[in-house]
Amino acid sequence: MSNMKGKTVVITGATKGIGKAAAEKFAQNGVNVALTFKICTKWCKCCFYIQL
Repeated sequence: MSNMKGKTVVITGATKGIGKAAAEKFAQNGVNVALTFKICTKWCKCCFYIQL
């Protein structure tokens, strides 16, 4: 994943499950992450958790 540092990915369904796990891993490895989701109340928790 080091060759993706500085690149941008879009994660759908980023508030739970595989989408959340993928967003966390990408963010931890220096990848810019754009999150999409259906439920806005979960957005703040998710972004805070992965510290975007």
